[in-house]
Amino acid sequence: MRKNFVFTGKGGQGIIFVSTLLAQSAILENLHAVQTQIYTAAQRGDISKSEVIISDEPIDYPKIENADFFISLTKKSLIKFKELIQENTTIIFDNTFEDLDEDFLTKNKIYKIPFTKISFDIFNKNEYTNIISLGFLTKLTDIIKEDSIIKTLEKMKKDFENNKKAFFSGINLCKNY
Repeated sequence: MRKNFVFTGKGGQGIIFVSTLLAQSAILENLHAVQTQIYTAAQRGDISKSEVIISDEPIDYPKIENADFFISLTKKSLIKFKELIQENTTIIFDNTFEDLDEDFLTKNKIYKIPFTKISFDIFNKNEYTNIISLGFLTKLTDIIKEDSIIKTLEKMKKDFENNKKAFFSGINLCKNY
């Protein structure tokens, strides 16, 4: 088993945080994982991207050429990295502010979820958008156990209770989708 995950968004959306969280959780389950990132001017709101490869065998090449799962929190970032999307790529897209109607995505399974709106509805701020989307992804893929994500979140000690609540909001969202 080898699964390739691409996370895209704009600076400040926590793309790198959730990809690191996913990779560390995979390692906790004795899987092999590699996480890479680019964020250049992302701190000023520019596009950011992070990739995670999870495998039950050693990973010999850390670059993703075809995503199995493409999680995008902005349309601009999805368009910028669209070459990683193939016919079999599952796309998870935050459609809070804009819709996704690109012609090249007609053969993909697409989940359009307003993650940012949900974060505002629950927490009155958007900083949990990424964790909600990770909860959705975790339940959808069933590759990494929910408990592993929670254990890794707890080790990170970053706003644990709210992140846990956001993560399970994403899990429940996927159950009801």
